[in-house]
Amino acid sequence: MLTKLAEPPINSKGLVGISEKIVDTESLIRKEPKDTRLVGIWGMGGIGKTTLAEEIFNKLRFEYEGCCFLANEREQSSRRELISLKEEIFSKLLGNVVKIDTPNSLPHEIIRRIRRVKILFVLDDVNNPDHLEKLLGPLHNFGSGSRIIVTKTRDEQVLTANKADEIYQLREFSFDNALELFSLNAFNQSDHQRDYDVLSERVVTYAKGVPLVLKVLGHLLCGKNKEVWESELDKLKNMPLTKVNVSHLKSLLKDGERDNSVIVGLERLKDKALITFSEDNFVCMHDSIQEMAWEIVGRENPKKPTWLWDPDDICEELQNDKNLVNIKELDLSYSKMLKELPDLSKATNFEVLLLMGCSMLTSVHPSIFSLGKLEKLNLLYCESLTTLTSDSHACNLSYLNLDCCKNLTKFSLMSENMKELILGSTKIKTLPSSFGHQSKLKWLDIYGSDIERLPSSLNNLTQLLYIYLRSCKELQTIPELPLLLETLDTQGCTSLQTIGKLPPSLKTLYVHYCISLQTLPELPRFLETLCIQGCKSLQTLPELPHFHETLNTQDCKSLQTLSKLPQPPSLKL
Repeated sequence: MLTKLAEPPINSKGLVGISEKIVDTESLIRKEPKDTRLVGIWGMGGIGKTTLAEEIFNKLRFEYEGCCFLANEREQSSRRELISLKEEIFSKLLGNVVKIDTPNSLPHEIIRRIRRVKILFVLDDVNNPDHLEKLLGPLHNFGSGSRIIVTKTRDEQVLTANKADEIYQLREFSFDNALELFSLNAFNQSDHQRDYDVLSERVVTYAKGVPLVLKVLGHLLCGKNKEVWESELDKLKNMPLTKVNVSHLKSLLKDGERDNSVIVGLERLKDKALITFSEDNFVCMHDSIQEMAWEIVGRENPKKPTWLWDPDDICEELQNDKNLVNIKELDLSYSKMLKELPDLSKATNFEVLLLMGCSMLTSVHPSIFSLGKLEKLNLLYCESLTTLTSDSHACNLSYLNLDCCKNLTKFSLMSENMKELILGSTKIKTLPSSFGHQSKLKWLDIYGSDIERLPSSLNNLTQLLYIYLRSCKELQTIPELPLLLETLDTQGCTSLQTIGKLPPSLKTLYVHYCISLQTLPELPRFLETLCIQGCKSLQTLPELPHFHETLNTQDCKSLQTLSKLPQPPSLKL
């Protein structure tokens, strides 16, 4: 009731023609009210899909028990781990923080709870037809009357592949609506708008009812005199709509302002409708605008381009040894048919190689590991990769991500400059004995892997702060740990029996659901968080630090001895 009373009015001011579209989409959403249904919003780039989805979400959210709007799903899935994204989604839908251990399934407790909840979930800009299933699981898991809304540009296959119950196609604006939208962006209240009627109609005719084009051109011409309008419109005569980007994006960027700082530059682009800022301070750019920028770069120096994004251009560049020296970063992520890489030994300036989601990639060419400037290698979701080994040290590599390489069994790549290493959900059973030589390592993530033991040289990693071993079900013992370690997470390590001496710097220790663990070593005096819930074999508990306030011993069925507790404790049994 309180939520209903607090419901804000929908503010569609400045959203031309949105009311009718909301009514049409809402009628599709309200069909079969007791079923769980998937509704798609589809249309060309810049047509207003995200805006419509936001308005629908804000209007209907108070009718549902759980709500989540995932903006820019394609971008978020490319830069975030799947587990992190799923945890955020289900935490919002269920109204409290949840933990998810594996990328391809949901805990039974979450499934049990979500089946009782009527949810409204919006995924904006979905590009991969598999992502819906990976993020949410089967739609029948959700409560009666739940609605999942998906927006998609260009390729309707994403919606049909997921068996959308309804698809609403957004059409271009009518002439009158297009003229109204353009006028809102092109004129101030003090402008003599009627003097520009004929010129405005020419712009609207050119834009063909695409809202993004109308908005960008409106910002471009705002405040300019008739002569400038005439000049710009003359340029448009011989320029197809998709080519409006090159000359006019340059005009928008070069507006005579003297302050060229990054912040001022970004604000300038925002004011001219070229970018937006997300809630978490990421700079967002519409696909159509991005394509404009790509074209500019391609035209300015075609013989020696600084960026390549077309697959044919990339292949041609990689096959030419003379050009390899110019490459600093290569992003081939989600190249589903990529099976192998060429010899890149001549790419001596290589710094970043991104191969996320290359599910057919079976090996990484040995030349990669000889590149002295390579700093970052991301092989997330390379599910066909079985081996990553090298006799030579990748001397400058500081970030290596092999998360969810579920068939990877052999690993022996070392780097003295490694700072972050992710080996989650792999079949690696052991780490090389030389592992302790990576003295700069700060983050080690091996969650959900087949790791059976950790090397004794682990305590040589003097800068290691975080070890994440959650759900390593074959791991039986943990050796002595590095002195500066702050967090050790072994939740769900069901075979874990012993843990070596804990370092004095340790602040967080997660051992819940380690069902084979019988004892704990002496706890550091500065330990802030200790979770032992579900340790069914744990018999004794050492003395707790004096400032430790909360202890959860639920389902510790064998616990017989509690050492002296700090005063006053808040004990949950």
